Amino acid sequence: MPTRTEGGGAPRAFPRAYRAPGRYRTLRRIGRVLLAVVAFGLSGGCGERSESDGLPAPDFALERIGGGQLSLTELQGKLVLLDFWATWCVPCVKAIPELNAVYAARREEGVEVVGIAVEDLEADELAVWVADKGIEYPVVRSDSGLAEAYGAFEFPQHVLVSRDGKILEQLQPGVHTREELDELINRHLN
Repeated sequence: MPTRTEGGGAPRAFPRAYRAPGRYRTLRRIGRVLLAVVAFGLSGGCGERSESDGLPAPDFALERIGGGQLSLTELQGKLVLLDFWATWCVPCVKAIPELNAVYAARREEGVEVVGIAVEDLEADELAVWVADKGIEYPVVRSDSGLAEAYGAFEFPQHVLVSRDGKILEQLQPGVHTREELDELINRHLN
C-alpha cells in the first residue's frame, strides 16, 4: 500500500480520516443508535400480533408446583394466559401482583393464568420461592425448550391461548399492568 506524507512528517499508511479515534467512536455510536432503532421497529409494540398468532399452541404436560401435573389439553375450553418467567428475573417478580389480581378477578369467567417457571431449581426449592412470593395461580416448571416453542426468549413473556388451543396474542416481553392484561383478555373473551 502506498504511503504518503503530510507537511514533511513521517510516512503514514492511512489517511487521517481512518485513523482519527474520535470520528471512529462517533461512527460507532451512530451505528449503535441506528441498530437500536431498527431492532425496536422490528420488534413491534405492546400487544401487536406476532407471526405465531392463530397457530396451534404447543401442548405441554408439566409438573405442577404443589403436586400433580398440568397440561394445556386439560385447560381446553378456557382462555389461558401463560406467563413465562424465572426466579432471577426482577420484572417477573414485579408482575406477580398484577397476575394474581387477574387470576382472582377473571377465573370465574373461564380465564386461567398459568405461570411457567423456566428454571433449573428443584421442585421443592421452587415451591418455597413461589410460596414466599405469594403466587396464587398455578405454576409449572419447564426448561427453555417450551419457552422457545412459544417464542418467549425474554421474561416475563405473556401469551394468550384460545379455548380451542390456538395462540391468540403474544405481548411484548415485560411487566404488564392488570389493566393491560384485562384489555388483552377482553379482546378475546367472547
